[in-house]
Formats: sequence, structure tokens, C-alpha cells
Amino acid sequence: MPKSTGYEHDRPPGFLALHADERAIALMKAVRDGPLGRVELEERLGYGGKGLGERLSRLERMGLLVGRSLPHDGRRREWRLADCGRELLAIDAELERLAAALQGTGEELGALLVRSLADPWDRVILRRLLVAPLPFNELLRSLRAVGHAGLEVRLAQLDSAGLSRRLGRLERLGLVCKQPAARRGAALYARGDQAWRLGRVSVIWALWRWRWTPGREPGMAGDLLGLVTLLADRVRVAANVNEGVVLLHVRSAPETLGWPDVVVALADGRISVLHTHFTAPLARAWATPRVWCEALLASSFEAVEMEGDAAPAHALLEGLAVQLRAP
Repeated sequence: MPKSTGYEHDRPPGFLALHADERAIALMKAVRDGPLGRVELEERLGYGGKGLGERLSRLERMGLLVGRSLPHDGRRREWRLADCGRELLAIDAELERLAAALQGTGEELGALLVRSLADPWDRVILRRLLVAPLPFNELLRSLRAVGHAGLEVRLAQLDSAGLSRRLGRLERLGLVCKQPAARRGAALYARGDQAWRLGRVSVIWALWRWRWTPGREPGMAGDLLGLVTLLADRVRVAANVNEGVVLLHVRSAPETLGWPDVVVALADGRISVLHTHFTAPLARAWATPRVWCEALLASSFEAVEMEGDAAPAHALLEGLAVQLRAP
């Protein structure tokens, strides 16, 4: 298992926000194939000075770059990409893939997507709307009333103008939609037709966090219930498996707060999430958060422990994995 590189990895990181810094990403890509010194970096990137120096220092402190003094000249340094930085570039590639799937409008929407995913409020809004559509005022009240682990802002600071601005951004991306008001009722905000595309990015992001920030659990990204809810409408299972209920469990360390069990009903080749306790499922499947991420991304479930009728559990997990691979 890779070890944490220290410094910022076990603190509240701004790694998602890093993707919005195009120059920082370009710097990481420049050293992907081997170490480069300051002169070579300036030539490749087309700029230098204080801006380059600050980015080098920041990325090195974050453990994404590794710097060393040259043996023949201790005053000169060169930098290479660390393993965790290489994996973070893979997330950047997934963001580009997601932006391409969402759009036809060029680079503008891609930049908007990165900005949205870097915004903790946008992520909380999306997670809240996974549960059920809500009118604007009720959504605002729920966000003010319910805290969220890992946020560096207080929910009380989100006002109606801030929520409106973020909902507009999420609507443009197809991640949120506004449903027409019923008679004498308020319009409802719900997750949009394109929201399911966030599934793969969230799992890859969660796996990166489990590899490289072991002292700090990923929050929403590692939420199996949220992931299954996000993908449920699109998942199809084989018609020949037994119909019934499968229970998925995230096994966390004793000292951490675990996530709720995911109770999934299989019927007519489709799945639905049941928000209820179920004592006699067809099958139970459980794994640690990291194993869940690796298994779903690889579509290989040997490391997931199961009991009961394994065929429905395998069919469900394969259906989820297929959606994570969908273009």
C-alpha cells in the first residue's frame, strides 16, 4: 500500500481545486516523463519567475512533485512527478473525458465543470438532491441545517443568492434540472440527466484519496449509497438472476464513522434503492472502501466478500461497473 507523502496529505486538502489551475496541471504534465530543471521548465511552459517558483513549491509541499538538488551543483534543483501526482493526472484526464461527454460547446463548459467540482457547496447540493427533488427554499433550509464532514466553510454562510448562482451553474452542466411547478406549488430542483456521469470521477477520486490521504477519509466520494443512488436509474442486470434484495456494506475501521448499508431491490432487470432496513436479503456483499473502489473500476469482485445467493450480487455489481465505464 502506498504511504502518505506527508505534509498536506493528512490535512484538509484542496486537490480538487488544483484542477482549476491550468498552469499547475501543465507543470505536472511537463515532468511526467522525467525530471526537469528550472531552465527546461521555463522553456516548456513559456513562463518563469515568481509564478513558476510558487507552483513548484506548492506542488512539492503537497507531495505531488519531488524535488532534489543536482549532485554536481547543489544550488540547482530538478523536479519529477511523484506517484500520487501521476495518479492525480489520471483524474484530470477523467475530468476532460467527462467535460467532453457533457458538451459540444468547446472549452468553456469544461472549465465550468472543474470549477463546480472544486466548489464544496456544489458537491453538497448534488448530494442532497440525490435523495429527492426539493423546492428552492426547502433546499436552502436543508443545507443550512445539516452539516457536512470535511467542509472548511460553515453552511450558515450559504445565502439565497449563492445557492441560486450555484444551481444555475449546475443546470448549465446538466447536473441539476428544474422541474415545472405543480399547480400553486413551487418549482422543484432535481438531479439532472447528466448527473450519472459523475459516478466514475467520484470513484476514481475516492480511490486516490484512500491511497494517498489515509489519515483523512473521503466524504461524499466514498459514499457507496450515494453512488448507487446516482446510477440506479441506468443500471441493468441479467434477466435470469433471482429477483429480491441485495445488501451492500462498507466495512470501515472501528475508529471511523461507517456509511449506511445500501439496500438494493432487483426486479425485471432493473434496480432500485430501498431506504429501509431489510433483515433477510438474498445476498450480502461487503468490503472496505478502497476495495469497493478498486472492484467497481476493474469490474472484478473477487476481493468483495459475499454470502447468500452470489449471482444477484454479482449481477448488481457488474451493472454498476458497466455504468462507470459508459461513454
